Amino acid sequence: MLSKSLYIKGLKCQKLLWLNKHNKAVLTPPNADTNARFDQGNTVGGLACSLFSDGLEVPFDGTTFNQKIALTREWLGMDIESIFEATFEFDGVLVMIDVLSRSSGGGFEIYEIKSSTHAKDSYIQDAAIQYYVLKNLGYFVYKTYITILNKDYIRGDDLDVEQLFTHVDVTDDVIALQDDIPYCLDRFREVLENTNEAD
Repeated sequence: MLSKSLYIKGLKCQKLLWLNKHNKAVLTPPNADTNARFDQGNTVGGLACSLFSDGLEVPFDGTTFNQKIALTREWLGMDIESIFEATFEFDGVLVMIDVLSRSSGGGFEIYEIKSSTHAKDSYIQDAAIQYYVLKNLGYFVYKTYITILNKDYIRGDDLDVEQLFTHVDVTDDVIALQDDIPYCLDRFREVLENTNEAD
């Protein structure tokens, strides 16, 4: 199984991808700063989810990926408005979508939430692999967004979550990357199957 995080690692460095599978012990473990960023990301993600009404979160703890996929499918059949951590698998590629929301234009919208003030290229690649999986499973993705912190927001006495975030439409960028994804996946699978360390 190739997760979206491994896919992004492969785009950055194929050696890093190989080490994550074959020799993880040599990788530097997360330090206090990294863990603090993870915690901040979780906090930001929780706040961003409050922007979406009638949402349900697929539980991470205590469920297998197959159970997460089954629950996502069940909730999609129930017309749930938004699903947090919606989980899908296509052709050995596993993705968990921060927010999958029904679109007024028909189909679905993907929201990839980041605790950043810029929609970086790696975030767009992240959203692109999610779009790829959903599209190949037969879902219509109407729009894809990177949800980031609004750098112009100045907090008053009360936190205004609506003003805290901004949604950057990256749909065209994501669609432009689709033709490259099958090639990248084939290349990454070759790297992972090789017992010799990648260069």
